[in-house]
Amino acid sequence: QFDEAVKILQGGLLQDPASADFHSLMATAYSGLQNDDKATAHRLIAMIINEGVTVEDPAAYADASAKKWGAKADAPKFLAEMGAPEEIKTLVRGEYETETWFWWSKLRAVTMVKGRKVTELHYQGDPADAAPADAAPTSTP
Repeated sequence: QFDEAVKILQGGLLQDPASADFHSLMATAYSGLQNDDKATAHRLIAMIINEGVTVEDPAAYADASAKKWGAKADAPKFLAEMGAPEEIKTLVRGEYETETWFWWSKLRAVTMVKGRKVTELHYQGDPADAAPADAAPTSTP
């Protein structure tokens, strides 16, 4: 009953969107629903919340990042659309440096590499879109 788990966990994320535990559990539920994109996004966010380095001035960092990567990148578009993020965390894994912009009050997070979107989460997603139409969960959480 992964779809029920997603509904319950979304309620938890509305209360505590910065909970790495909720994101990890959401990743498991979405994996069970065979929605790899959402599972990966939540798994990545959980890792970044736990291991990422918080930047001191998110507004200045976002502005500098948007300017650095230029108009063709996604960073300037998110900055224009959403405004300055409330928090930014960076994380380096191998040769990849990610930056995740969090708008906690808007229940959104975007992870980017070189100013390009890798994942985007809307914490208040619709559980109906959790599983592909032809996918059937094979077990319960």
